Amino acid sequence: MTKVSTDSMESTIELDSSPTYPLGYGGQLHAILQQRGAQPLPVPTIAICAHDPDLLRPFVTPGALDPFAALVFTSRSGISALSRALPSSPARCPISDAASALPFTVVALGSDADLLDGAFLSRLCRDAAAGRVSVLVPDVPTPAGLVEALGSGSGRRVLCPVPDVVSLREPPVVPGFLAGLEAAGWVAVRAPAYIMSWAGPRCAEALVAAEAAPPDAVVFTSTAEVEGLLKGLENECMCT
Repeated sequence: MTKVSTDSMESTIELDSSPTYPLGYGGQLHAILQQRGAQPLPVPTIAICAHDPDLLRPFVTPGALDPFAALVFTSRSGISALSRALPSSPARCPISDAASALPFTVVALGSDADLLDGAFLSRLCRDAAAGRVSVLVPDVPTPAGLVEALGSGSGRRVLCPVPDVVSLREPPVVPGFLAGLEAAGWVAVRAPAYIMSWAGPRCAEALVAAEAAPPDAVVFTSTAEVEGLLKGLENECMCT
């Protein structure tokens, strides 16, 4: 997180990267800032939206995950996207009875792992409860911590549902994460799970409105949010 602040913190502008997911990271950050006496004003500068479900279909057909040893998520949005794509019938699970790389490891960061419940895992593998699937939650909830917790890949394949970034430069987090997996000996396969894009030319309106109070701090959770805000402010300047 990049944070620009002053000694006084009567109000805070929060740049929420997941405006459509109020219970996700944005909501957690909002609550923490309130607990510390701030008055958060969400200003979403990037948007998260669903991808074409057909793009994940090759990874959720029966037996599609048999060649993989692990499935890693860097966001709740990735988990939600794969969950929507998974078949509902246990007979059509992407981890079949013939899978040899067991236990299959599913990794998520921090509270994201709450979404990896029994219902989700049983749609990955019908015998998930019998120990054929294990859930790993890194002690350090960062992509780098995930790579370290996963350990040496020894040439095994790992599926990584990550976003496609449009109308913005891709933040270095995901490419760095994939490179870290490769350096650890994994064969990282990128799966397009959802779309991250600029929230649009009016995303900075709340900051420049005539009635808006000047903030004491600005909080970013990604470089994409910084770029989105700058684009929004540039548009506001052009319109005035």
